[in-house]
Amino acid sequence: MSVSKHLQDKLALLPDSPGCYIMKDENQNILYVGKAKVLKNRVRSYFHGTHNNKTTRLVSHIHDFEFIVTGSEKEALLLEINLIKKHTPPYNIMFMDDKTYPYIEITKENNFVVRTTRNIKNKKSEYFGPYPSSQSAYEIVKLINQIFCVRKCRHIPDSPCLYYHMHQCLGPCIHEIDPKENEKTRKKIKKFLQGDTKEVMDSLQAKMMEASENLQFEKAQEIAMEFDIIAEQEEKVDVIAELLKEDEEDESKMVPRPPVVCVMGHVDHGKTSLLDAIRHTHVIAKEAGGITQHIGAYMVTINGQKITFLDTPGHEAFTAMRMRGANATDIAILVVAADDGVMPQTIEAINHAKAAGIEIIVAINKIDKPSANIERVKQELSEYELIPEDWGGSTICVPVSAH
Repeated sequence: MSVSKHLQDKLALLPDSPGCYIMKDENQNILYVGKAKVLKNRVRSYFHGTHNNKTTRLVSHIHDFEFIVTGSEKEALLLEINLIKKHTPPYNIMFMDDKTYPYIEITKENNFVVRTTRNIKNKKSEYFGPYPSSQSAYEIVKLINQIFCVRKCRHIPDSPCLYYHMHQCLGPCIHEIDPKENEKTRKKIKKFLQGDTKEVMDSLQAKMMEASENLQFEKAQEIAMEFDIIAEQEEKVDVIAELLKEDEEDESKMVPRPPVVCVMGHVDHGKTSLLDAIRHTHVIAKEAGGITQHIGAYMVTINGQKITFLDTPGHEAFTAMRMRGANATDIAILVVAADDGVMPQTIEAINHAKAAGIEIIVAINKIDKPSANIERVKQELSEYELIPEDWGGSTICVPVSAH
């Protein structure tokens, strides 16, 4: 499509930073508000490649745009929500993913719960929103549950759950929680949902620094990832060891090893099914199925060359396993169901692969399903800086079906 000189000049000014963008028509009316991890890549993707009918219609009416840089993608998400609520752009309403927009609910009981909902009629709760998509609301609730010690279970159980032992819940199931303590936490969460993230970020940074000073580097990295901060362990060099270090090995004498490929993605998107298609004739190891609950390793031989595949679990309870899988591999295959799109564990897998510095190849699976929408998947992937090759990016996207 042809892009005006005015838009080309503005596209050239876009930074490599997270933030929000505001699309406008020829009369400067706001058409659409969106967020991006990298503004330059996300906004430019609208003017390259093919899109669905709604997006194509939006792009045809864009005559100008503005952008606001934020400190992190999470801040961009909160800003996007507030801008949509303020301006109610027509294309945000058109693009909504269900009959109604989702909200975040905070129940008014002492041991309150924070959750997503589309029903805002309960007078015993407080509501925040609306949010642009159920995915946006889910991400915010997940972040709140990780940062604050609040009750996670819908009904209080008879014994403490895993969250209590992980220090992510105060344990109302085993003892009475001081109402003042709960109210203090509730006010912090409300402040966070209203867009004031400074207190939370300062608190996380303090915890991160404390963990780093105590040499708990993995814990510091986990805290940093909540706000998309790249935290790396400081490397201390032993001068004596450096002096005694042997010379580099002769590459001509090195023996090649099979490349390691990690298969990642959301639960039930077909990761193991894709490997099963290979296992019938090539895979050496065996694995009991259902939902994968461990990292399975399989060796296959293709054109005389061996390749090692790692099958990682997609359920949200296995985040640490996916992170270890990404750190042990050369290439990541991200499996995304064409009928489901980008989901929470898809996003986690993308973050783990990027943190490990490995290449990502996307397998858009289940394209045989009647509700499959490949272009929608590509659109969602582009929001996380995975721009498909046919959209002018560098990410290889392959439509596949395990059946």
